Parts: sequence; structure tokens; C-alpha cells
Amino acid sequence: YFLKKNNKMMMDDNKKIGLGLILLAILFFALSLLFMLDRAFLVMANMAFIAGFVMLIGVWGTLQFFMRRTKIKGSIIYFIGFVMIIMGFPFFTLAGFILQIYGVFLLFRSFIKTIFAYMQTMPVIGGFLRKSTAIHKLVDMAGSDGSQKEKAEV
Repeated sequence: YFLKKNNKMMMDDNKKIGLGLILLAILFFALSLLFMLDRAFLVMANMAFIAGFVMLIGVWGTLQFFMRRTKIKGSIIYFIGFVMIIMGFPFFTLAGFILQIYGVFLLFRSFIKTIFAYMQTMPVIGGFLRKSTAIHKLVDMAGSDGSQKEKAEV
């Protein structure tokens, strides 16, 4: 995915554009919340998220990610939420948004521990995150997918 130049990881232009689109999607999601679930911002956020994901890991990688056996439930819930938002009824927008949030959680729950570990190295919030045992327990619960493998390890 990344190019190496002088022992430094470099991104090609497609990956830079993909990352920018994903950040734009996060901005649009935040704006939709600010404007009380504005449907236009939600649709733009979804389009930017999907396009950014495709640009970041490619079409085949995106299909493999969304169609993995462990991620199919999250994919279905996310896309049902997307369709509900596009339909445009006020209740459907709220329900679609909630479904999408849950779908994204299911899709990316395996990355929660990695993201949390990275956030612990940040200057401002890192110290707080390292000291809080309640947050550690919450991250452990959210990051586990309930598989038999993890249950056997406990």
C-alpha cells in the first residue's frame, strides 16, 4: 500500500486523495449532526467515505473488506442505513444514521484497540487515557468481537 523511499513510508497520490476524502466524510458527518441530521450532509459524507475507502485500498480491497465473513453483518447494517437516508423520510434519516453508526462500529471494532493505543501516545489526552481503568475496560469490551477464539483465551 505504501511506497518506501529512503526508509520512509510514502503514500502515492491515490492514497492521499482517499485519506482526504475520508477526512471530508468525517467533517460532513459532524456538520450533519450540527445541522440536526441534515440529509444532504449525510449523503455527501457517505459518498466521500465510500470513495475515500476505494481510493485508499482500491476497489478489490474495498470489496474484500466489506464482504469478509466477520464484517458482513456490519456491511449490511451500514448499507441499509445508507439506503434509509437516501429515501429521505424524516424518521428514516434518524434510523438510517443510527444504523450507520452501528454498522461502522461493527466494521471497525477490530481496530478500536489499535486506535486507542495510538491515542495514548498523544500529548494532551494520552496521560488521561493511560490512567483511566474504566476507559481501558470499555475499550476491551468494545474491541472484542465475541468470537470463540477470544472466549477461549480468557
